Amino acid sequence: MKSIITSKDLITTAQVLFILAILYFFESDTVMPLLALCASGNSGCGNGAGGEGAGGDFGGGGDDGGGSGDGGGSTPFLTVWDGQRYKFENDILFGKPTSRFNSEALGRSTYEKGGIVGDLYKIQNKVVPKNGFLSFQIREIEPEESYVDFLSLVKVAHPTKGTLITSSDFKDFLVFDTSELNEQAGVDSAQIISSNKNNLSKQIGSFENIEHEHEMQTGDSFTLKAKVRDIENPLYFVLGSLYRDWAMGEIESLNDISNFAIIRSKLKEVLTESKTVKSFVSGTASLVNLTLVFVAIWVVLGIQNLISLRSLDNTAEPDYLSAAFGVNKASADVPRGGGGGGGGGGGGKSLNIEYLTEAGYQLIDIVQPRYYKRNLDAVRIPPDAISADGEVTIRVTATKRHNVTNAFLVSPTELLAAPAEEFKVHKAYNRRTKHDSNSALNNKLSHEYLHTIPGDVVEVEFGPIAESSLIATDDTTNTYLVRAHGYYTSLSPSSAQEAGDWVKGLDSESKEILRGMYSLRDHHKKNKSLA
Repeated sequence: MKSIITSKDLITTAQVLFILAILYFFESDTVMPLLALCASGNSGCGNGAGGEGAGGDFGGGGDDGGGSGDGGGSTPFLTVWDGQRYKFENDILFGKPTSRFNSEALGRSTYEKGGIVGDLYKIQNKVVPKNGFLSFQIREIEPEESYVDFLSLVKVAHPTKGTLITSSDFKDFLVFDTSELNEQAGVDSAQIISSNKNNLSKQIGSFENIEHEHEMQTGDSFTLKAKVRDIENPLYFVLGSLYRDWAMGEIESLNDISNFAIIRSKLKEVLTESKTVKSFVSGTASLVNLTLVFVAIWVVLGIQNLISLRSLDNTAEPDYLSAAFGVNKASADVPRGGGGGGGGGGGGKSLNIEYLTEAGYQLIDIVQPRYYKRNLDAVRIPPDAISADGEVTIRVTATKRHNVTNAFLVSPTELLAAPAEEFKVHKAYNRRTKHDSNSALNNKLSHEYLHTIPGDVVEVEFGPIAESSLIATDDTTNTYLVRAHGYYTSLSPSSAQEAGDWVKGLDSESKEILRGMYSLRDHHKKNKSLA
């Protein structure tokens, strides 16, 4: 086996990383796309450094499998026409257990075998007809590429006194009586305690909260303890969350090295506290050495992936790629470090939901927070989570930095009935390819996909719709849901070349969102999107 990386390559990689860090400390637009590529798994500076992989002039990406099992990027973003402009909603095309894969072949194989439950997302912006249709845009603003197989819009006409919340498994929606959510019906004595013993009950323990966000770092957890009045009645845990942080190359749990905290703090010290040229030079030298150590760890982990991958025939079936990474499916939303409170956490971008039994904590579900706006998920609590005297303990553990806005239990007397009407795609026009994928998106498993790469804007219309049917009465409210089925991968070399200087072509709002996702600073502005 030929050498994968040389000492010269290692030094060059360290120099590039050092320059990127310097530039990005000052929020340089020039370096933003490079940092984004570094977070994209098998693109740019992603895991699997060196060798023959993707990455252009910045590092290397490994072979077709690309990167590690937990590469970066998110799903495409949805915007909605509100009568005046297209407003950002959230990232869509989530899936269970995951919709993110290390290669297009593996993603397609898993999806077409029925291995992914498609996304179900509740629209939060006002929806206004445009020329007889309900109009949206799909914008690809991260270094990734997506494959959308099916898309539809669902209108739910529910009682005005109700609140619609999607189930955490994406299979259905639930309409609760809003007063029962406010009162946390059927539940008494709820207390939320964080892993560092802080009481969070007043901060996030209610449905009404739209002001406070509890920031959770990787491995942080909190427990919710309560007593249920009727153990035979269905019990739900409602979780409000948003925001997910990133780490270069998505190596998120190298013990004390997390999110470049050490390098970042040292960089700030060198650039802002050096009083003399001598102290600046010595500080910079120390930082370069620290960077080299970090890169060495990064490269070793990347080489381990490459050795495993190159031991296999890359022309074989996609499932062999899965074997190379040691799992039977992509593990983007499953932490390697387990769900222990205050424990390591791992490679996911998720919140693990568990309940306590005599045998210990049992996993119920894994919630992936959306990036841009708070989203509510309803998690059905299993009957064996409730003791004979009605006691229940729920634990939430973060596998990456996330913000939680709501966490409470509710045992409703009944769920409200709500008829649903589903609309097909009338238009799905990709501005780059000048192709309309409406036919493909109206037929599941047609083997035709809407394929998007960075910078793409797809104009989507549902309908036609009679505007009179959209008018709600005094007793009913229309809430809209988007179903999106498919998968996404890190950016491939060919697609990166085709996308070109895609960051330059983004609109100003998309650039600001991208900057927030890939900033080395804590760029998330709390409360910007809760209301």
